[in-house]
Amino acid sequence: MKNILLVLVFILAVSCKDEAKKEVITETIPEVEEVVAVTYPTLEDVPAQLNYIFENGFEFTEDIKVNYIALQSKGGDKYQLIYGLNEDTNLERLETLKVSAVFYAENADLFKDALYKKRKSRQVPMAVKINMLDKEAVISQEFTLVPKKHSQVKFYFYSNAGVENDRMLTIRSIEMPK
Repeated sequence: MKNILLVLVFILAVSCKDEAKKEVITETIPEVEEVVAVTYPTLEDVPAQLNYIFENGFEFTEDIKVNYIALQSKGGDKYQLIYGLNEDTNLERLETLKVSAVFYAENADLFKDALYKKRKSRQVPMAVKINMLDKEAVISQEFTLVPKKHSQVKFYFYSNAGVENDRMLTIRSIEMPK
């Protein structure tokens, strides 16, 4: 009888052990979203010392801020504007916008195009393209312009809906660099 009882206990232990193996614990592992760092191209052919025309910082909107604007000569009538972006600027949103600089010439007769002569100003628009300059996000805008002296230049960001936050930065009395 003891043998039968031992065999039954043994069979019971083995069957319980098999059922424990059959019980599979499924645990869900949360998926970790991979953060992809956006890399922007490096801005080339920029002098070590920039020609700043504005350095006080300006907030066009809560999420679009510029630390400085530099105006560089590229030779002859060719120029480059460089907008130094504040680190708090929303670069993704900024890339959906356009940037514009409107030059108001002191002598509008120097403009080559009759439309600019009539308006007494020339708008230089561009879709925003972000570059890197010394580990800093910037926007670079190249253009040609004949009049060298301007009573003012207005800068703003805009979309199809109009000027962002209705804010423009105005800089008075600008002479184009040589």
